[in-house]
Amino acid sequence: MTDKKKIIDGWIATARVNIAKFQRSPLHEQLRTDTRDRWTQLYEFHTEIALKALENRFWEAHWQEQRPERMSATQSPEGCLELGTAKSPNRTTIGSINDYTYRLVAYTQVGVLPDGLREQVRHRCHNRKCICPDHLQIGYPEQNRKDDKERNYAGRDARGG
Repeated sequence: MTDKKKIIDGWIATARVNIAKFQRSPLHEQLRTDTRDRWTQLYEFHTEIALKALENRFWEAHWQEQRPERMSATQSPEGCLELGTAKSPNRTTIGSINDYTYRLVAYTQVGVLPDGLREQVRHRCHNRKCICPDHLQIGYPEQNRKDDKERNYAGRDARGG
């Protein structure tokens, strides 16, 4: 088995476990939005389709070499897994969800529902086209703005370079 296959199989296994653990919260009905309803449908009824779409995106992506150690690269010095462009990251459509692939990756890696306008996916690598699960974390706008300031202070562009 190739290293890439092992890595991708591990990411898919993690997503499968986390989606399987998903349960509606006691406040689910009070917190309902169209977006949360679409993600609930995905987790409850379209798991295999979502996992296959993720696997396909991982195989389609370009495996970028490790970047040189620099201040803002220290959060994720290993190489990125790129799909799309920094200005226009790749999107994936599954059922009624059409969203950035990096969001699908991040949400399925932790098995949570997006909570609406406040929640964002942060790229630890500062590379919007990166879909590497190890580089993504869920955060809030103020954290994302802090990440941008750090990236700009380090003299890096929106691609992280």
